[in-house]
Amino acid sequence: MAMQKNTQYIIGGIVILIIAGFFLFRTTPINDNVSPPQDGQSADQPQDKTEDEPGENTSLRIMEGIIKISDDLKKGNLMLVSPDRTTYIFTSRDYSNLLDKEVKLEIEGDLENFTLIDIIAK
Repeated sequence: MAMQKNTQYIIGGIVILIIAGFFLFRTTPINDNVSPPQDGQSADQPQDKTEDEPGENTSLRIMEGIIKISDDLKKGNLMLVSPDRTTYIFTSRDYSNLLDKEVKLEIEGDLENFTLIDIIAK
């Protein structure tokens, strides 16, 4: 009887370890997400330049402004401040050398749903 109870505990522990290992070691792609512009700005702003890449359904968009540490970490860890909008960015990449400098933000997609490509010093 005691041996059967110990076996149940061992099997239960193994199951928990397998489930924990699955969640801990699963591979998920890292996407740097950029939030849509604030203050109701539309995608038709003259500052934004769109370049369609041949053979792809996505578009490359360039936004310009000053990159800063976010003032609202719920929206992103960085923000791009331009005269007409503030765009919040979630990224795991280190852009600390560009903080408080004029930059070009390269994104792929439209302003409602896009992915960060890179941030380049202007």
